[in-house]
Amino acid sequence: MKDEKPIRIGLIGAGTVADYGHLPAISRATDIELVMVADISRSHLKRAREKFGARGTTDYHKLLGTADLDAVSICTPVETHSRIAKDALEAGKHVLCEKPLASNVEDCWSMVEAADATDRVFAVDLHLRLSEDMIAAKDHIEAGRIGSLEILRFIMNWGAHGISGEKGERRAAFMRTGGPMLDNGVHFFDLMYWLSGSEIEKMVVEGQWVEEEYKYPGHVISITRLESGVLALHEMSFVFGHTTKDLPASSRIEIIGSDGVISGGNLFTSEGTQALPVGGKKRFDRVYAEFARCIRSGSQQDSSLATARDGAKATEASLRATRLAMEGKDDG
Repeated sequence: MKDEKPIRIGLIGAGTVADYGHLPAISRATDIELVMVADISRSHLKRAREKFGARGTTDYHKLLGTADLDAVSICTPVETHSRIAKDALEAGKHVLCEKPLASNVEDCWSMVEAADATDRVFAVDLHLRLSEDMIAAKDHIEAGRIGSLEILRFIMNWGAHGISGEKGERRAAFMRTGGPMLDNGVHFFDLMYWLSGSEIEKMVVEGQWVEEEYKYPGHVISITRLESGVLALHEMSFVFGHTTKDLPASSRIEIIGSDGVISGGNLFTSEGTQALPVGGKKRFDRVYAEFARCIRSGSQQDSSLATARDGAKATEASLRATRLAMEGKDDG
């Protein structure tokens, strides 16, 4: 590693997630060099320069044209992902894209097609699958320690930072562009696929419109039957205490097998209880470390890092759940 040059990366979109997640992770990485940041907001560029010493531009095409740039990280609004990712691939860059992959199914699969037509790494930031507890859970499932996999339960109910101030504006943007099942649910549909290795057979979904001003429901519950027979429940909310002072949250992943359960950070079997490794806070660090490793090896074949195809499948499932919830709305 000491003799290798660092992976030279440019970041496109220096908003909230880039500021608290991507840019700090890149700055901590020992084998990645931040070359430039692109954002249409000059205030975002100013913040990135002051906090991370990053050169900036308001034109991402200028970033893509930078000499010796190896890769880009796309952290822009979801509706821009497809265009920017295709431009980056055409420019010969490796791509790491924020979730959800795109805002519609057609763009998702056109990005997969574009990625498949190159020899570039195309990864998606579905970072729950890189958390130590989920890696351990997958190992336990594959080793048969809970018997046959039967039920997956994914719950993430929260108020998305509430309705006030700058974070309230961010929450409103999430609600305008798909709601909780797209923004949060995509992580857990990806885990469903990753843990089960099975495809969707059928899906039943209901949504609740707590805020009628939004097109999309603020609380959604979906039940999915997989081809393997596994039953998966996804419950996602942006209206769980969204108007309260202290903003409560309720989050849970439960993996139920015929002979055991993974729940609350523990593996429960007939032999007793075993603690899973604690899922750390620095998932962004692991995403970038794995992204760099894949670039150096030239493949994602042996990596847990989500591919463009993984991102498309998870996004398509999230969009399907949202659409089914909306089709079931009683307008009477």
